[in-house]
Amino acid sequence: RRELGQEIGISIQRMQAPSYRYGDYSSLSLAISLAFVIAGIVPFLRTISMIVNERERRVTESLESIGMGRFANLASIFTFQFAVQLIIGLIFCGILKGGVVKVVNYFVVLLCYVFFILAIMSLAVFISSFFGNTKRALITGILFYIFLMIFWLIKDSIKLESEGAAIGIAVSPLGNLSLLVDIWIHKQSYFAPYNFSDLSVLIKFFRGSTFLIICSITIVVFLTLGIYLTFVFPTGFGIPRHPLFFLGYPRKKRTEFAPIESQGPAVDPAMIEPPSQELLAQSSQSKTIRVEKVSKQYGNGKLAVDSLSLEMFSDQIFVLLGHNGAGKTTLVSMVAGSFPQTGGKISVLGLDSLADRPQIQKIMGVCPQINPILPYLTVTEHLTLYAKVKGIEDCKDEVEELLRDIDLFHKRDSFCGKLSGGQKRKLCIALAFV
Repeated sequence: RRELGQEIGISIQRMQAPSYRYGDYSSLSLAISLAFVIAGIVPFLRTISMIVNERERRVTESLESIGMGRFANLASIFTFQFAVQLIIGLIFCGILKGGVVKVVNYFVVLLCYVFFILAIMSLAVFISSFFGNTKRALITGILFYIFLMIFWLIKDSIKLESEGAAIGIAVSPLGNLSLLVDIWIHKQSYFAPYNFSDLSVLIKFFRGSTFLIICSITIVVFLTLGIYLTFVFPTGFGIPRHPLFFLGYPRKKRTEFAPIESQGPAVDPAMIEPPSQELLAQSSQSKTIRVEKVSKQYGNGKLAVDSLSLEMFSDQIFVLLGHNGAGKTTLVSMVAGSFPQTGGKISVLGLDSLADRPQIQKIMGVCPQINPILPYLTVTEHLTLYAKVKGIEDCKDEVEELLRDIDLFHKRDSFCGKLSGGQKRKLCIALAFV
C-alpha cells in the first residue's frame, strides 16, 4: 500500500457490552418446584373432596332433583376453587418474582401458575367421577398425586439429552412445571430477562410454550372426560345419559320396560281399598302420581322393589310404610328421578319419570333422610338458591313466608353449618316446599 502511496488508517473505539455476571441459583430449583408441588396438592384434594362430599351427602342429588344440572354443579365447585387459588396465586407469584426469580416477568409466572392449577384441578374432576365415598376418593387422589410426583423425581435423577425426553417428563403436570422452573433458574443465574417472547425459545431442552401446550391438553382432555363420565356413568344416583348425548341423542325414551317376575306373595284384592269416583276422575285427568309394576334390581342381583303398583292422588297425604330395607327410599328416589327403575313405569301428573324429568323437577320437592345442605350458605341463601333453580325470580316474599312457617326467621342469616339438628331438618322440609 505504501508503494501505491496509500496510508493505512487505524482507529480504536470502545464498544458497549453487558458485563458478564453469573450466580449459581441451581439449589433453588428444587425448593421452588417443591413449593409448587405443595401449592398444587391443596386444590387437587380440595376439589375432589368438595365434589364427592356433596355427592355423598346427597346435596348434588337434591339440587339435581329440582333442576340444577350436573354440569352447573361441577362448574360452580370448579369456579369457586379456582377463584380461591387465583387469589393465593397472585400473592405466591409476587413472592417468587420479588424474592427468587427476579428476571422473570411477573405475568409470565402468573400465567404458568394458572395453567398449572387448572391442569391439576381438571385431573381432580376426572378422579372424582369414579367415587361416591369421600374417604376412598381422597386416598386414591393422594396415591395418584404421588404417582405424578414420580415424573418430577425422575427429572432430577437423570440427565436430559433431548427435547423429546423432556416432553416425556412433562406428561405429568409436576414434571412439566419442574422443567419450566429449571428454565427460570437458568435465566436467573445469568441475570437474563425472561418475557413472553422467550416462551418459544428452547432452553435446557424445553420451551415455555411446550409447558402451556401440555397443560392445555391436560385441561381439555381430563376435564372433558370427568364431565362425560359424570353424565354417562353417574356414581350413586342419577339417570345415565346416552353415550352420544352431546350429539343430541335423547336422554331416555319413554319407559316401556318388561315387568320383572315378582318374587313375593300375591296380594289379596280384598286388602286394597277401591278409590272413589272423585279420585278416579283425578286419575283420568292425569292429576296423580302413578306407579305401575315398578321394580328395582341392583347389579348384585338384590331386588329392592318388587313389582309395586300404587297411585297417589292430589290434595291427599299419602303414607308409605315398611320395615327397614323394604325399599321405601328406593321408591321415592325413583319417583324423584334420582335413578331409573329396572322395570315398570312411573308417571307424575301424566309426565314420564325418565323422558319428562326436567318438567317434573320444576313441580316436585323431596326431603331426603340426609340433610342435603351446604354449611357455608345461610338459611335465606339456601331457600333463594332452590327458588332460583326452579325458575322463581321474585322469591323474597315466599322465602320469608317459609321461614316464618318453620320458625326459622330469626335464623335467616345464620350459616347452616351452625344450625342444630332439628333446625336443619326444618330447613330441609322448607326446601321441599319451595
